[in-house]
Amino acid sequence: MIQEVRGDGLMLAAELFVAGKSVVRKALEAGVILNCTQEKVLRFLPPLIIERCHVDEIIKVLRPILAALQSAEASKGVNA
Repeated sequence: MIQEVRGDGLMLAAELFVAGKSVVRKALEAGVILNCTQEKVLRFLPPLIIERCHVDEIIKVLRPILAALQSAEASKGVNA
């Protein structure tokens, strides 16, 4: 689902192959605040005091969201 990861320092972005609005909404429901720009770009702007455990938590939240999105997109391709 991720086309490209780019950024500098703690300001990172992950460009998706699909719209990111639903990812942002589901992540927020799980307690992770993300920003979506240019319709497909997830922007990560963590505070300077971020710790490894926080990054692990974000990954733990995003992994199933992106996996479910990938499954949904794959089933659309099969059914199309």
